[in-house]
Amino acid sequence: MTKQEKDFSDLSQKLLTTIDGSEYHELVRKIVKKYGEKMRQETLQTLVRAVKESEITHARDFVIARISELVTENDTELAPFFYEVINQGLPYWAFSGLLKVEGDKCYPFLVDYLQKEDSKENKGSAIIALAEHSGQPFNSNLPSDPAYWQALPMEKVLEWQVQGYPQNKPQNEFPFLITHPQTDLEKAVAKIEQVLAKERDFWKVNSYQYNNAILQAAEKQVIDKIKERWELPTLYLTFLERFSPANDAFLKDINLYGANTLIAHQCGYAFSSPDDEPFPDWNAHWLVIADKDADPYILDLSKSDGNDAPIYKAPHGMGVWKLRKVSGSFLEFLEKL
Repeated sequence: MTKQEKDFSDLSQKLLTTIDGSEYHELVRKIVKKYGEKMRQETLQTLVRAVKESEITHARDFVIARISELVTENDTELAPFFYEVINQGLPYWAFSGLLKVEGDKCYPFLVDYLQKEDSKENKGSAIIALAEHSGQPFNSNLPSDPAYWQALPMEKVLEWQVQGYPQNKPQNEFPFLITHPQTDLEKAVAKIEQVLAKERDFWKVNSYQYNNAILQAAEKQVIDKIKERWELPTLYLTFLERFSPANDAFLKDINLYGANTLIAHQCGYAFSSPDDEPFPDWNAHWLVIADKDADPYILDLSKSDGNDAPIYKAPHGMGVWKLRKVSGSFLEFLEKL
């Protein structure tokens, strides 16, 4: 046994036997960070055992979320595990993992699940996962957290079922950017597109990850709803109109929002839901355009020169928003990504 294998074995054994909740969470994080890539299969096996065998049952959702992050479409042997935890009442983080390993084969199962009794949050999580995998806009203009949804968009889901579960195959519309960028914005987007292209090469079309690695022109009605709420700098508006991430682009640990998710992502920062009044501690000129671990990146519209505006970052959960300037403009922010 190599030193690495022994270390992994020791950590795994501690994880499976500890009765300390804090130690349990820390061991999960350590195993995933240290061995999630170089010993991925072994890590998955250990995490699955932890869900099934550990006495720390209240943390099973946390572990299932890590498993869903680690699996790929090649881990089909884990499909029974995801079906099992969903049926056992631990579905929230399992839907995306199931869709990764089963693909469209699990669509009927998930639609059937949505018609059974369960919480709005769990069903909302299933709908979000289905939307991201299929490319269907079930949750368009809804908050990213289903806890804030007024109602589930079941009519859309059931209509999709009747149609035979069609998938919208996103296409990269901007290959010219790689070789012929003209403006500074196009040059910045071209670099982002190169990063996303590598992700798409790794994932199959219509996989959960592939659909999150697409730039596309936003639909007019989506842009119109955004313009009704905010007067945007020209450069940022052009970005949303022409080069918008289909969902969120994950770049350097930052979630960069696209037009389809921009309004919904303001929930929890600016308001509880898009129809509610803004929170009293939120400046009406602040627009959250990205986040890192829920810490918002804010485009300050009050400082717009008409073409661009500076970007600030603020830690969440502090009781008060303390903004720190991170970029003099949105263009500069993109270039850093």
